[in-house]
Amino acid sequence: MSNMFKGDPRAYRIAKMREENDEFDTIVAAAIEYMRRAARLVHPPGTFDDAGRWYADERTSAVRTCRSPSRAWPYSEMKAARTASHVAEVYEVSDFETEVRQIVNFVKSKDASPNSREVWDLINGAIAYAEANPKKTRKKLEAPDAETVDPIAEIVQPEIEAVQPDAETARAAA
Repeated sequence: MSNMFKGDPRAYRIAKMREENDEFDTIVAAAIEYMRRAARLVHPPGTFDDAGRWYADERTSAVRTCRSPSRAWPYSEMKAARTASHVAEVYEVSDFETEVRQIVNFVKSKDASPNSREVWDLINGAIAYAEANPKKTRKKLEAPDAETVDPIAEIVQPEIEAVQPDAETARAAA
C-alpha cells in the first residue's frame, strides 16, 4: 500500500465522513463539480441578456444574495455559481458544505486533477489506508467509581449538615 497518506490526518477524516454520512457519494460528486467549476473546466448553466449580463439558471441562496449583474459587473452571478456553497446547495448537500471543502482541500494537497476517476481513486485509497492503519489514540480516562467518591462524601457530609439545618429545624425556627 502506498505511503502517500502517511501522516495525513485528512485520510482519517474522510474515512470517518464515509462512515457517518449516507450521502457520501453525493458529497464527493459535489466536491468534484466544485473543483471543475473553480478550475473553469465546466461552466455553470445560465444565459446572457442583450446587454451582455450573465444570469444563472440555478437560483440558490449564493446566487440570490450576490450583486445583481450590471454593465460594469456582468459576471457577478457566474462568480457566485462557482462557489462551494452554491454547488453544495445544487447537489442538495448544503448541510455538508464543510465536508465538500475538506474533500477538495485533500484532493488539492495530493495534486490530483478534478477528473472524477482520479478523485475517487484517491478517496478510496485514503479510506483503505485509514482502515489498514487505525489511529493510535490515548486511552480514555475512566470515570471514578462509587468507592472513590464515597470516602470524600463521608468526610464532607458532617460539615454540610452542621452548617445547614434540616427541614424540621428550619420550620421550627420560622
